[in-house]
This record gives sequence, structure tokens and C-alpha cells, in this order.
Amino acid sequence: MKSVLIFLSLLGLAVADCPSGWFGDGDGMCYKIFANLTVEPTASESCESLGGSLVMIQNAFTETLMYSQPYTTNVIWIGINCRGHDITTCYYEDGTQLTTSSYNNFYPGYPDVNKGLCTYMSLNGINTGKWYNLDCDGLQFGYACQKSEKNSPTQTTLTCPPGYSSFNGYCYKVSMDILSYADAEYDCNLNCGHITSIFSDDENNYVTQLAQASSGGNLFARIGPKYENGVYCNPCGQNCCGRMSYSNFAHSDTELGNCVGIALTNGVAQKGQWMNTFCDKPMLTVCKTAPNAYPCAPPAPTIPPVHTNASYTSCAKPIYFTDNGTVHSIPRTSIDPCTFIISVGKGRRASIMFKEFKLDSASSIELYNDYLETTPFKVLSYGDNPVRQTFTSHEESMKIVYSSRYASSNSTWSFSYGPNLSSPTPTPAYRGDGCNNGVLSSPGTITSPNYPSNYPKHADCQYSLKSYSGRRVFISFSDVRTEAWDKINIYDGTTASSPLIGSLSGYYPTNTNYTSTGSFMFVTFKALSEYTYPGFAATFKSV
Repeated sequence: MKSVLIFLSLLGLAVADCPSGWFGDGDGMCYKIFANLTVEPTASESCESLGGSLVMIQNAFTETLMYSQPYTTNVIWIGINCRGHDITTCYYEDGTQLTTSSYNNFYPGYPDVNKGLCTYMSLNGINTGKWYNLDCDGLQFGYACQKSEKNSPTQTTLTCPPGYSSFNGYCYKVSMDILSYADAEYDCNLNCGHITSIFSDDENNYVTQLAQASSGGNLFARIGPKYENGVYCNPCGQNCCGRMSYSNFAHSDTELGNCVGIALTNGVAQKGQWMNTFCDKPMLTVCKTAPNAYPCAPPAPTIPPVHTNASYTSCAKPIYFTDNGTVHSIPRTSIDPCTFIISVGKGRRASIMFKEFKLDSASSIELYNDYLETTPFKVLSYGDNPVRQTFTSHEESMKIVYSSRYASSNSTWSFSYGPNLSSPTPTPAYRGDGCNNGVLSSPGTITSPNYPSNYPKHADCQYSLKSYSGRRVFISFSDVRTEAWDKINIYDGTTASSPLIGSLSGYYPTNTNYTSTGSFMFVTFKALSEYTYPGFAATFKSV
């Protein structure tokens, strides 16, 4: 009885420091349970609009606070999202990853992402306080919000760091330095923030206008989302994946890079739309920080990776390089050719750009699309001048062979290497690269090979489509023209063993649509006949 009185006394003291209708934990945090039923994404947005987030339960006391309140709903959404079947694959609403030592009260057998990525908690019955997973748009529940006492507008005045402007409760600034993603994030950290996250059309429009006013002719500005481990995350610190519940992609394609820029003028994307970009590409950046967060402790200094793997002392065997760097010629001591294998990672194409090129009449450099190729796609020799020219393979690797007829040579050369150093040949209106290209995150486009030209005989393609933040996948076929025996099958899941929800062949009208029940959709296209047609084109997105 004594402990109950202490508990109630603590609640009574905490209420006085929270806005009307909210209750506190005595440690600076305020909470409110909402009985109106809604899906998890809407619940999350509602909490954000109030200056907080879905409740992040990190101890038994907070959990007890939730089900000790008078309530008119039996279950509530809470601020935890999971991506696997282990607690370490779960993240709090602010992006912080749970660990094996984190408090959790999942019901036995959970987390279970087969049920869904979002988490709800029971408020009554024999399983009071237990956590379960469910598809984020699966059912409508009540929800609980939390926010810091200092976020109450009656207690503090919004103060932004010097040079920042305020919008809708946050502070923003365009960094005039043209930086890589890592350097830009460090720069934003200096003022207690991160590269900006965006959660609504209004915020997207504001960031666009703010960056355009300081663009200095730049066509894009860097924003926060970054594609890692199969999902887009907003920056929120080390080992932290911040929830991305809004996007405005003109075209999402991580082959163009894992980071994201926002268009500041109409061009390849319309103003305000997003495009993928390489994270090491220097760009204008927009920083965002919470009000009254400044000043803060300076971030730990980061040391950018230095690619020192481009050094070698002998050509006796093939030399392997990864990522990006520069290769220089070395004095020859034997007649052995120098063979370099460049690898830039799956989904990218290897490129090189010559910085220096002076070959004698006995020397040559051969470029191959892949390390297994035996026929070069380019041979460079005495008299050529490829300096500042870029050569791109058709694959994620490239083989470069320098040879000379003599053990000694007067040739000197150097080249930089990396993924997609220049734009490849312009693509047609629809891309066919989605065929057998791994998991494709929404939004995006898939087509049959060679579309709108005829697909090849015996084409056999698989397309694995994924929505973001636990949404469903919606696909719309804008064009279907195949031979009657050539089938497009659409499955509600991750494999061809998942339930079949549609099958197309022949000619179909435009805007033939399908929607998955979960976060994945699997599409196959098999050409069985000897006759070929243009095939199909489809766009997909998260809903």
C-alpha cells in the first residue's frame, strides 16, 4: 500500500509540470494516451505534430505508467519498429537501436516481422504490458505519445543556433560548404543537429525554398535519408537509424547512390523532388536541429577513410583494389604485365579516369568489362590522349592490363577509379535494369529487358520490390504487350512461393494495378516462346 501511495504521489507531482491532459514520470518526460483508433504511421505523425513521438518504453516503470492510467482503448501503438526476429533488429522511434541489454517486454515468440514491423502493447487482460508486432497499416489502435517537458510552449521559447531559421518547431540552416555526406553530418553535429530529415509536404517545401535561396547555382541540396541495410534511415547519431515516414522521390535508384538530394530547380527531377546521389559526392547541405538544443558538447572528430589500397610494388600477380582511389605507374623491373582488378560493389559499375597518360611505342593498356573477360572493350597505346576521359565497364568490376614488350619502359600513367565516375549512356524512358537486380526499394520503375524494344528470347527475370517503413507495395502496369505464352506473375510476398495475386500475358489496358498485403511484392517475367514483343513497364510505390 505504501508503494502505491508513493507511486500516486509521484504522478501527482509530475502532472504539474506537463501540459493539461498529459501525465509525467517525474523525470522530465510527459505522456498522453489517445483512444482514437488509427494506423501506426498516422499515430506517429500525430505525436510528431505535438512536438514528441510515439512512446519509447525503456524501463518497467514507464511501461507501468501506460497501463496504470484510466483508458478507453485496450491496445496502443508504441514507438518501436523491428526488421528481424531478434531484439537487436528493433529500433526506437528516434532511431536508436535496441541491444540485448535493452528493456523489452515482447510476448514469447516476438519480435516476429512475419506479423509486421510495428509494435503495439496490450493494456489489459492476462497479457497486460506485453508487446506484439503487426503490419503498420494492418489494424487501427489507440496510441501513446511522449514529449519532453521543455517542449511545452508555455515553458520555453524556441531558440535556434546563430544563423539558423525556424519553421514549425525546428531550426534549419543551409551549409554553404560543399561537402560529402560524412563531412556534412559532422558539420551539422557542430550545432547539435543532423543533415535534415523531412516528414511532410510543408517541411519539404520549406527546405526546398531555403536551399534554393542560397543555392549559388547548385541544382541539388543534400538531405538526410541514407540507404543502409535495405532501408532508408535519417541520421540520428552513431549506430542509429532514424525513421523515414515521408519521401518525395522522382525516381529511387540506389545504383545512383545511397544518399539523397532534393532538386532546387526543374530538370531531371521537378523542384522539391528527391533523387539518389553518391554519399561521397560534395553537395550543398541543409542542417536541422531541435530548438534550444544549442550549445551542446562538440561531436567526436571523425577521420574520413583514406584509400591506401592503391599502392603496389610488383606486377608478379594481379592487384586488387576496391571502392575508390588512384593508381600510379611504377618503374618496371620485369616484362610481366601489370593486371589490376577494380571492384566497386554490387549494383554499381566500375569506372576509371586517366589523370596522366604517356605511353611509349612498345606499351599498351587494355580495359576489360569484367575480370573474367578475355576481349578488351578498349585498347590504348602510343599516341592516344585519354586524359580526363572516363571509361566505364558494364559490370561492378573492371580489369586493366598494362603491358610492354620490354622490361624497362619510359611510360608513365595514372588513373582514378571508383563507381560510376561519369554518367553512363543515357537510358530510355523506362529502365530495364530491375531484372534480377536484388531488392528494389520503392518508389521505382521495373520493365522487361530492352523495353520499349522487344525483350530477348527466353528472358527470365525476377523483381523483388520493398516498401518503406512497413507500408504496402502498390504496382501499376502502364504497358503490357507480350506473347501469349510469356507470363508476368505477381506474388504477395518475397518469393514465387508466396500467394499469387495476378498473372498477365498478351495485351492489357494501362493502369492494371495490384497491392500487396505486406511490405514485399515479388514479380517474375518468363519468356517461353520464340517470338518476342516490347514486354511491359510498371511503376511501384509505398502505400
